[in-house]
Amino acid sequence: MASNSVSPLLASRIPLDYARLNPSPQLDLGAFDRLPVELQQRIIADLDVRTLLDFRRVNISARCVVDSTLVFLKVVENAPDALRMAIAIRTHHTFSIKQLCQKLCQRTCDNCQRLCQFIDMFLLARCCLHIECQQGERLVHQVGLDHSYQVPPAKYSSIPHCIGIPGRYGADMDRAAPRRTGFGAHVQTGVKYYDFATAQQYRARDTHDRPGPVRNSDKWRTSGLTGLLITSVIAPWLEPEGRESEWGTICRSCKRTAEEQHLAITCYMPHLPSSLPQLKQLHLVLYTQGGLDQHVAECH
Repeated sequence: MASNSVSPLLASRIPLDYARLNPSPQLDLGAFDRLPVELQQRIIADLDVRTLLDFRRVNISARCVVDSTLVFLKVVENAPDALRMAIAIRTHHTFSIKQLCQKLCQRTCDNCQRLCQFIDMFLLARCCLHIECQQGERLVHQVGLDHSYQVPPAKYSSIPHCIGIPGRYGADMDRAAPRRTGFGAHVQTGVKYYDFATAQQYRARDTHDRPGPVRNSDKWRTSGLTGLLITSVIAPWLEPEGRESEWGTICRSCKRTAEEQHLAITCYMPHLPSSLPQLKQLHLVLYTQGGLDQHVAECH
């Protein structure tokens, strides 16, 4: 996970059955079959993902309708790990397949507005996965709701939450700045993580009803970076029209120059200060193919 190699883990845990050979439908969908195909697909696209997948399992006819819906096709063909992550952390009931497709079409980080290729499936947001793009606190361990925030257990279900995929997150993310990025969390099976901002709101409203001090222990919280690692995957940019996608790229000439000069290579944003200013670094910028062509023409 620390090296962003979550894809094999997700593929083994959430084996999507899209594109398997299916026999001809034997049962229909009743009144739903009498609707025009275009209307059927519009309805499908507006279903939340959990309901859509439940409908897809009704029979072969339902599967055919879902599998022929363009937004579903675009997601499963180009960004299946985004779908897998949402299923794994159990947030796929909070958005529709159309909303997911629209977010995958977005090319910039929701926080810093720079090009990025990660998507946070807890918030359904494009995000950067480095410390310079400050995200703030993200998630709080389920035990922390009571011990640190004194939220009554009866209100746990009303706070947005996800289920962490077991593993170690955040350790050695960046060897050049271990003190800033080495804060990690070990996630066990079935552990819930709750939205930090909502937990703070509940604490502010409810702690006056409960005795004892509020303990803000880091033991029960994750850092912003670790929170992103628990819920994010890398995903290409989808085209708004058609079924094509595009991956971002870096300038290989710049990277080769850095390697020849023995510079530390980072993918941090170049307009922000380095965590280790005394270390000579080269900031690699993420480009679209068009942006890379322009960069090469201007700089090489």
